[in-house]
Amino acid sequence: MIKKTILFIFLSVFCLSISAEDISLNGNWSFAADSLADYSRGIPAGQAMQVMVPHTWNVMAGLEDYVGRCWYQRDIDIPADMKGKCLRLHFGAAYHDAVVYINGNRVGQHKGAGYTPFSFDVSKIVKYGQKNRLCVSVDNSFSDLNLPFRRKFDWTADGGLYRDVWIHVSNRPSIWYVHVTPVLNLSDSTGTVSFSLRLHEADVKQVRFSLLCRERKSGKIMADFTRTANRQADGCFHWTSMFGKVEPWHFDRPHLYTFTVKVLARENVTDSSDGQFGFRRLETKGRQLLLNGEPVRLPGIEYMAGSSPCYGSAEPMERLDSVVTQMKRMNIAITRFHWPQDDRLLTLMDERGILVQEEIPWWQQPDKLSPQLTDIARQQVDEMVEAHYNHPCIVMWGLSNEVRYNGESLKPIRRQIESLDKTRLVNVVCNHTDTQLHETVTLQYALPTWNEYTGTWNGNDRYALPAKLDTIRNVIGDRPLFITELGCCEPAFTGGDARRTDDMIYHIDEYTKHDFICGYIYFCLNDYRTQVGEEGYGRHRIRRHGVTDKDLQPKPSYYQLQAIASPVKILKIQSAGNQDRDIAITIKVSNTIPHYILQDYTLVYTATDGSEKRLCLPRLIPGEEYSCVLRDISPDYHFYILRPGDYYVTGY
Repeated sequence: MIKKTILFIFLSVFCLSISAEDISLNGNWSFAADSLADYSRGIPAGQAMQVMVPHTWNVMAGLEDYVGRCWYQRDIDIPADMKGKCLRLHFGAAYHDAVVYINGNRVGQHKGAGYTPFSFDVSKIVKYGQKNRLCVSVDNSFSDLNLPFRRKFDWTADGGLYRDVWIHVSNRPSIWYVHVTPVLNLSDSTGTVSFSLRLHEADVKQVRFSLLCRERKSGKIMADFTRTANRQADGCFHWTSMFGKVEPWHFDRPHLYTFTVKVLARENVTDSSDGQFGFRRLETKGRQLLLNGEPVRLPGIEYMAGSSPCYGSAEPMERLDSVVTQMKRMNIAITRFHWPQDDRLLTLMDERGILVQEEIPWWQQPDKLSPQLTDIARQQVDEMVEAHYNHPCIVMWGLSNEVRYNGESLKPIRRQIESLDKTRLVNVVCNHTDTQLHETVTLQYALPTWNEYTGTWNGNDRYALPAKLDTIRNVIGDRPLFITELGCCEPAFTGGDARRTDDMIYHIDEYTKHDFICGYIYFCLNDYRTQVGEEGYGRHRIRRHGVTDKDLQPKPSYYQLQAIASPVKILKIQSAGNQDRDIAITIKVSNTIPHYILQDYTLVYTATDGSEKRLCLPRLIPGEEYSCVLRDISPDYHFYILRPGDYYVTGY
């Protein structure tokens, strides 16, 4: 009762003093697993257990393999002072079908799309000045009307309210979204930003708003004005702002800008939205991949989310932080995801610098989409792009993975995503690029892909790889090839982590010999929970496919990939006189994969007096050698190189 009173007082004060705010509904909920019962008016006391949302039931004892319907319940006090405001109930995601009830009244449903956010206007449904009962049914049954399809996917089927839940309270007009489209002019490093504001109220034809944009690091104001805009044919309000000189977003220098948009009515703020964005351009030119105009060849790795037996898909911030930290420590520049991710993970990648390909979960099956599944795919595209449009880390959208004959079914989905976002590359991921050749769907896109498992999943002779790459090069024409997967899965292929390491070295070495290969993504970072796992059971059912275990603890292959992905090689170390207290070193910048310019890197060593010495390295281009003297170095000669952000690159 004390907690409810505190919430009531807080919300009452909030209504009087703040025009727009998010109120978290994370925390303690009642829960019951029952596919037959109707608990839309509440879970009987004898059937309820207490859980903490975000939550998945598939890491709970006795429910590890449960597929079906479960119920969540929470009571919320809505103050009388909120009447007349806009209350919108938000869910970060619910896997995969959700139906929402308030006080026994059906609010709405979200079906077939278990990885994207959704919301409902509950302003006219809640009872003001009293308690309201929120009930949600969530169903993770394998389904013909869902992507991923039936049991044809290689990751967890975790059901639940596994991402944040909150209420957004504002006045009207209220903001649906603000999309920011930054354009980087490579000739003079100036930036132009286009904004698209969409309101929930479709009848509003004209809106007055204010915009404030800052450079995040310095706080420098880039734009600050108030103006009026008219609703356009696409339902949005558009405007453009010139920024002058800007700092591009790069995986080594993830420079960010912030925005705050406020909607005004008689100069009073009715709603507001804020976020961040970055100026970057990823494009292909001939057989090169260009980042902000610079030819790059990038090392990458994929993370399979939801793999901790403790949390499952309800990953806390500390787990997400560990994922990004591990990638940066491994010299990783790019990743991909088989399904839309938690917004918090993408924000970390914005801030620390990891390029991302995000995909809808169309994995291997079906080859042809039914009309209903086409609608589901388009819904997922809509919701993925809408939710994650502003993330500078996302540079590519993926439409399917390892689906062999889906060219016709892809056409309306491709048209859909390209109509929503004209600034990013779009592709499909294929695992038979080497055998389908001219017929492979990936050739219809600017950046052809290949999930390359020569010697394991794709034929048992790994030494056939060079000839296959030569054949693909002749087929794809004047385009680069992106290796979207390689790796070694145990126990499907025996040999342990030693085989994984050997396999990794061979394959990546072959890629470096072919200059049209613009990068690779190793599969994968972690041993991962999956409903088709070959070993373990319950919440510990996994595929042993990672360079770390499911708790992100490194294996020997982790350190091998870290070394392979290093952009710096140490060529020479020798005495420089002064009784061996000075040493001369020579380093060389990688000119294969990875291939990118080094800027703002630092060399660190310990002096004989125990103090830390830091030398700023000059700007170095791929293939360039650099020599320097480390004076009065400690007797163990230990030194290491850091990239911007103080992430380890290599050392001695």
